[in-house]
Amino acid sequence: MAFALYELALHPAIQDRLRKEIAQVMEKYNQVLTYEAIQDMPYLDMVVSGECHSYLPHIPGLCTTNSRNILPLSSLQRP
Repeated sequence: MAFALYELALHPAIQDRLRKEIAQVMEKYNQVLTYEAIQDMPYLDMVVSGECHSYLPHIPGLCTTNSRNILPLSSLQRP
């Protein structure tokens, strides 16, 4: 999680998009963070899944996700 927050600090456009998604979903669920609310945040899933694959060693079963949903933040270039 710390690496995801670090990468978000380096990429403000991604941070803004994620913040907007979270705000919209939280408004939809009356500011209550539930399992369903988290499931309704696909961009959050991409960010967290991307960081899992970017920083952790490959351990079978640790980072299981469909590779088409991975957002590799570390591969982006800073402006």
